[in-house]
Amino acid sequence: MVDWREILDIHTQQTVMRMHDQPVVLCIQDATELDFTLQPGMVGLGRLSDETQHGMSMHPTLAVTPAGTALRVLDAWMWARKPKNEFDVKESARWVEGYEILADLAETIPETRLVYADDWEGNFLALMDAAAQHGHPADWRVRAQHNRHLPDGKKL
Repeated sequence: MVDWREILDIHTQQTVMRMHDQPVVLCIQDATELDFTLQPGMVGLGRLSDETQHGMSMHPTLAVTPAGTALRVLDAWMWARKPKNEFDVKESARWVEGYEILADLAETIPETRLVYADDWEGNFLALMDAAAQHGHPADWRVRAQHNRHLPDGKKL
């Protein structure tokens, strides 16, 4: 039996090879849901955002050039959410780990500028701290939903 991570590892290696020829690569993260509600007999599924639906959650990192050419998938988390009344891993950890993977990758392809991009869910201090702790080897951009307060009292 082949595990999905084995397939992803080979795919990631090919994506990184494509990135070597690029001066800038946007590394875009977001979450999506794979809905298997209408597929009978599937096991190991979790709840989706609609409690009546069942499937898997996935959080991929897509590599794209600024001109819009898809270089393919760099990384992904895939998991089945537990019922609401059970403890589950904090999903915001996926944003931080995604940046840390890019920070490590940036050191192996220094000729390519990596720009980490996520949506407003990634707008939190733990991600910013992770980037600072790694010395910002990959740029990061967060689409902010709110005009956040900065430490100096000004607004974002």
